[in-house]
Amino acid sequence: MKRKTAAWLALALVLAGGGILGWRWSHGSSAMVPAQGYIALGQGMEAQLPLTCYYRGKAPFEPERVVSAWLESRDGRQMGAAGIQIRRSKARWGQPRLELVLTLAPQEQGVFQAQTLVLWTDDGRQGRYPIGSWTVDVGQPPPERPLLQDQGIRVISTDTPQLPYDYDLAKGAKLLSVQVGPGQVHSVVRSGVDRTSGRLPLQGDAQLFYIKPKLLVEAEGRIQAQYGLSTYCFCGEAEPRLLPNQSFWQQG
Repeated sequence: MKRKTAAWLALALVLAGGGILGWRWSHGSSAMVPAQGYIALGQGMEAQLPLTCYYRGKAPFEPERVVSAWLESRDGRQMGAAGIQIRRSKARWGQPRLELVLTLAPQEQGVFQAQTLVLWTDDGRQGRYPIGSWTVDVGQPPPERPLLQDQGIRVISTDTPQLPYDYDLAKGAKLLSVQVGPGQVHSVVRSGVDRTSGRLPLQGDAQLFYIKPKLLVEAEGRIQAQYGLSTYCFCGEAEPRLLPNQSFWQQG
């Protein structure tokens, strides 16, 4: 429950930022806020994927009528959401929006890349929304004894795409690397300290990043994967572009 509450809070904070006030419509009556996302988690773990839909006029769907949701790749592969929560809200300047938090709980290891969110309602309607570019990286389950502190979700604003990290390591553990995206693995060997921190560059031209990194930690002679806290990073121009709802809603 605390993680979902943190997801709502982070979503509200990042969308209330000064830069978001300038977001403008491309076309269509509803649109998702695009992001470049990387979510690393262990097999059998849960992670949240937050999204926001702005709309004009009537809401494109009733939150209580959505019965299923999944992510879809360009080649048609799908990853179903284990759960979805949706709530109505308004931006500070009065624009209505729907805030969504998907719960992912993949049971197989592998890398899944998604560009589309698909929603189904209980009256047989289907909605398809482009959501930017997201990667879900499912690896080995973490050890039972945590080797670093994970404190939920945080929000930052920077001039350039970068991810700050700040972790408390377990006694005797050594942080070896931090992965922040596909092929973006940074060596950050730290040992002999209880706390390690720094900043890592992010590749891509997005204005909104959502990163839950994968960390390799060495402890007791073994190298093990750990999964860091989720971070919203907003950067770029004052007027980013909303992605249109390309397929809109249709009867399934």
